[in-house]
Amino acid sequence: MHTGKPLRVSSLSGGDTVSTALSSFDKATAVERNGPGRFVARVDPAWDGPGAPLGGVVMATILRAMTAELAAADLAPRSVTAHFPRPLVHDLVEIQVETLRRGRRLATVQAHAVQQGRLRCAVLAAFGQPFPTVATWEAEPPAAPPPAEAAEVDLSTGPAPPHGQHLRFRPVFGPPPLLGGDQALAGGWLELRQSRPVDALALCLFADAWWPAAWGRLRELVMTPTVELTVHFRQGLGELPPGPVLARFASRVSREGYWDEDGELWSGDRLLAQSRQFALLRPLAEG
Repeated sequence: MHTGKPLRVSSLSGGDTVSTALSSFDKATAVERNGPGRFVARVDPAWDGPGAPLGGVVMATILRAMTAELAAADLAPRSVTAHFPRPLVHDLVEIQVETLRRGRRLATVQAHAVQQGRLRCAVLAAFGQPFPTVATWEAEPPAAPPPAEAAEVDLSTGPAPPHGQHLRFRPVFGPPPLLGGDQALAGGWLELRQSRPVDALALCLFADAWWPAAWGRLRELVMTPTVELTVHFRQGLGELPPGPVLARFASRVSREGYWDEDGELWSGDRLLAQSRQFALLRPLAEG
């Protein structure tokens, strides 16, 4: 399945480029074309979440392959939804991509990530151009102190999951985790330690990188494996300069072992992306 050549990084403009100075995130989400509608990638344990490859990194990797297969620089990612029937393992993964429909302004693309003959992740994405504006309204950003006034929590060492070493976390929302607070709320300023522009791939990561909002209400560490993750990109971003993004995550309902988490990612007063995650709450003893 793997050709043995260095992994190529597919740009969001749809082409395949090789860079000699890639960020660690770009290396972790690199894909190589392996035939018509086929790509191969390697799952990097250095970007794992708690106990498994982080869903946001998996989503970013698959979105990179989908973008390369579509090869349409004028169609930006607008929505991506991933289902995780099984966790990925630390091995090569084949990404099978199919363009379901490609119109002049909208396209729909699906992808399956397969390892060891088993489906690990199924993704559906919409790509599109801007449409003529009929009406416009905007959300108000949440109130938060500037990044310089928010204390950083170092998750690069200790028991934190491996992906924490690549990010800076400055909490500003919600109670401290695992102290039995009265809100399922979390978030703050979030950025990559290694400087890199903010694009759709980085937003997939940011949508899944913070500790779960559910931990604001809990007193014991639990597993929160993702069943489904959706990210809506609220503009044809291209790239924004490197720098912190304000992330806010909240949960309204936990019932029958399932819970939800709604997220917002902001740059100044501009809403960059919204996310919604449907996940499980499971005792560690079941792992």
